[in-house]
Amino acid sequence: MRSAKGCWNRFHCAKEGHELDAIRWDDKVCFTMLSEPMKNPGEWWNNVMSVVFGRIREVTDQAEIDVILRALGEKYFPEGV
Repeated sequence: MRSAKGCWNRFHCAKEGHELDAIRWDDKVCFTMLSEPMKNPGEWWNNVMSVVFGRIREVTDQAEIDVILRALGEKYFPEGV
């Protein structure tokens, strides 16, 4: 999913199951983020900080998967392993 700033977000899930079935059926997604859960007195729900709507696709090409995983590794472990 591409964010408002043009960045791509990546999600992972099991190789089979409900999430992939849902993505294959309809590629529309909603991603909600909570930095710190906030509730108003007497309410059961959390107030959300940000909601992003977009589209998602399954990546099956191994070369593309390798590029994505390397980019994630470099982002979170820039000094290497």
